[in-house]
Amino acid sequence: MARRARTRHTSLVAEATYPGADWMQHWLAHSTPPFSDKSSRAYHAVWRRFLESLAEHGATPLTASARDISAFLDAQTLAATALRYARLVDRIYQHAVEWLWVSYNPMTELRSAVVQTEERAKLTPLDTLDAASLVAALPAPRTAKDRRDHCIVAIALGAGLRLAEIRALCLTDIVETLHGVDVRPRTGTLRSRDLTLEPWLADQLKQWLAERATIALSSPLVFPSKNGGLLPANTLYRRVRRLLEGAQPGVGLERFGVGILRTTYAKSLSLTDTPEVTQHKLGHRRLASTRRLLEGLAELTPDKPK
Repeated sequence: MARRARTRHTSLVAEATYPGADWMQHWLAHSTPPFSDKSSRAYHAVWRRFLESLAEHGATPLTASARDISAFLDAQTLAATALRYARLVDRIYQHAVEWLWVSYNPMTELRSAVVQTEERAKLTPLDTLDAASLVAALPAPRTAKDRRDHCIVAIALGAGLRLAEIRALCLTDIVETLHGVDVRPRTGTLRSRDLTLEPWLADQLKQWLAERATIALSSPLVFPSKNGGLLPANTLYRRVRRLLEGAQPGVGLERFGVGILRTTYAKSLSLTDTPEVTQHKLGHRRLASTRRLLEGLAELTPDKPK
């Protein structure tokens, strides 16, 4: 990605005493649960761009009008980006009003920019509710890498882990309890949670860990690359897709990644669990995210015959 060109406003808004320069940090510090470091850096970058845009129009967060903010939002190439930025700026201003830094939120005049429905590409779940059967149908593993890939598919499909959670999962995140085997994805996630694996999935994981123990790897990761580091996302994407195409020949996978396995897991949860339980198992920060996903899945499910 090309580096943004520096302007005379870049250094100006970077000063600690610049009006509103500390608003984002204060909001992040008071957010519960806390945001990940990655999200925090992204939000700081957006806020700096916003401050620079205001400065270009001769304004600061203390004096900005709805017109000044609209100029920033209109400059975004994608409507989805403008919507996310509008919602973020609105949250920061709400926080500022709450802490009496300003008396008025100019985003009040831009409600239409905040309440739009964000268009999201929907991931169609795989046509199965039996994760164990689908994993059993995968091509038989011939190498340690194959066994690793089988286990990655199994844990994404049977426990709904995110791509980032799978890549960063450590051996210390696997805990045997009186109830079975727990997985505790905690690194870089929006919300940590403990997941007790179903017996078939626990067996898959144990088989991989037994084989992994025979490989001379000095790595804390459950699914390391050949060098012991994080498995490259594109490598994981390619190998997992090849496995699924072998298990379901002819299946349409135009848009595919670990996300489709996670969506399939969510579909199975939607048939048995409440939205609140599903939220916990998926690790969603907000219940609204869970409800939006479930509504999308409901739209994809044909009406049952009466």
